Amino acid sequence: MKPYFETALLSLLVCILLHPSVAQSSDSFREELIINPIQNGKILNHFQFITNGKFHTKSDFEVHHYQLISKSLGDVVLKFQVRELHLSLTQGLWRYESWGIPINAAPPGAQLWVWFKESVEDVDKSWNGLVNALSGLICASLNFMNQPVVPQYSFRPTGVAPENLNSSLLRYAALPRENVCTENLTPWLKLLPCLNKAGLGTLLRAPRIFDTSYHSLGIHVRPVCPEQSCTQPDVEFRLTADLVFDPTLEHEKNRDWSLRSLFGMDVFHSCPVADSSLLFVDITSNKTVLSAFELNPEPQRIHEGSNRLGVYDMTQLNSTFKLTAKYKRDMVMAKVKSPILSTHRYITGYGQYQGGIAVQLSNHHSKSISVVYMEVIPWFLRVYLHTLKIKGPAGDIKPAHVLYVPAQDRVRHALIETVITLPAESTVTVEIAFDRAFLKWTEYPPDANHGFYIPSAIISAYLPQRVHDLLADPSGKSSFNERLNDVERVGVVHMFYTEALLVSLPTPDFSMPYNVICLACTVVAIAFGSIHNLTTRSFRITDPKKPRGILSKIRGFFQRDKSEPPATAGQDGGSEASKKKSE
Repeated sequence: MKPYFETALLSLLVCILLHPSVAQSSDSFREELIINPIQNGKILNHFQFITNGKFHTKSDFEVHHYQLISKSLGDVVLKFQVRELHLSLTQGLWRYESWGIPINAAPPGAQLWVWFKESVEDVDKSWNGLVNALSGLICASLNFMNQPVVPQYSFRPTGVAPENLNSSLLRYAALPRENVCTENLTPWLKLLPCLNKAGLGTLLRAPRIFDTSYHSLGIHVRPVCPEQSCTQPDVEFRLTADLVFDPTLEHEKNRDWSLRSLFGMDVFHSCPVADSSLLFVDITSNKTVLSAFELNPEPQRIHEGSNRLGVYDMTQLNSTFKLTAKYKRDMVMAKVKSPILSTHRYITGYGQYQGGIAVQLSNHHSKSISVVYMEVIPWFLRVYLHTLKIKGPAGDIKPAHVLYVPAQDRVRHALIETVITLPAESTVTVEIAFDRAFLKWTEYPPDANHGFYIPSAIISAYLPQRVHDLLADPSGKSSFNERLNDVERVGVVHMFYTEALLVSLPTPDFSMPYNVICLACTVVAIAFGSIHNLTTRSFRITDPKKPRGILSKIRGFFQRDKSEPPATAGQDGGSEASKKKSE
């Protein structure tokens, strides 16, 4: 029986391996890690795991075969007719002035924007189904994104798209208060072909990730061209993770770092199904005396450009890869070069009725820059378009375009998109006023006095020069290894996210019902006791001089009124003594 079972199992395994969908796999998987030490002691880390493939469909039975692409995510994309999907879960705020421009920009909380296919019947219905499916897939509260907006200027497709793409197929929503925890990391890691068991994914450990100054998880889906003809686009699934470590918290002046000190472990081997597994270290600061460090082991090759990069190939590992960096001097605080564009957002006004939102846009470049400013304001803040003011150093600035979609109570949020030209080396302030609405008492959260969050504003800008070799480029290449060999890059479009705002609304005194209940219960308890005694007790008139026998005393003991106190021995003895004395 046992040899027969082994033979059948071996035959089944051979049939599976010889199946065309397995033997000739068209899917590819690449993993990359960027480590960028900056002058203020922080260590910026960017992971990305890229899976390219096609959905193999058998039209007769509508069966979809998956190889390296995650089936759970692939089914969601197919069912709801998604062309592009970009989801981010972020804890913390990216400090542009201190950390520079990120590789993957994301606002605090959760953000989702999706392009649907032209064949979709009802975009809003597909959106509601998609956010509910992703909510269960990532264990996040994405199902509360039930009031999306439709921007027109801020978001463009990053992959293959028709020339005349209708903006009505786009939906955007954000949850600025969504927290990122292990419940989100665990299902995110399950989307990787090797999970967190092999390759660079083994470095993503929850205790280390959630101990950082900033961490962000991303899921990006888009169509890409496998060849120049692009007759049948592939589907690209890209998972990203951005982490900001601060080694100086434990050692005040020692900036030395290693993979074990950052992530708690080293890399033992690469993912077996990965076509490439590369680790990049930005060694541009080695040109300066204050921030020079030595890498051990030395990079296998060095890419020379505006930024020098040390490259390690994880697929060539023969033993455990232990990367360490030792600085030649102790830490000296140095000012980080400001990015070309910086923002600052805050609340204006006072009181519980009127207020406003102000955003400062600073252009540090020697030329003017055109930006698209997008603001999504919840319906409970009633904004007025005539209060929109754009002030520059030389006076008011007239926007080139303005898109305003008014809010509808409990149905949709307000959307404002303006195209503004920022003068060279100047700061422009955008202001708009609002009134705070009165909510129903059932619409307040449990911590009503904490306030309500307003999603981050988005500033999209086409920067006129190459800012960083590792940033997204217009060629649409996701792999950093491909971007390093791209010499035609001129300018790139970046998205800057401002701070999320916390606004206090007129809040009723939710402690008053508790006080009323306590007072009413106290009054009822006191009144009930008195009324109950008066209505249930019986009163009888008796002659105290009438002698009582033994049987009557026993019967009276059990039938006496509770209000009549029993005669004590002292009282009986005293009465007898007084009788004898009188005799």
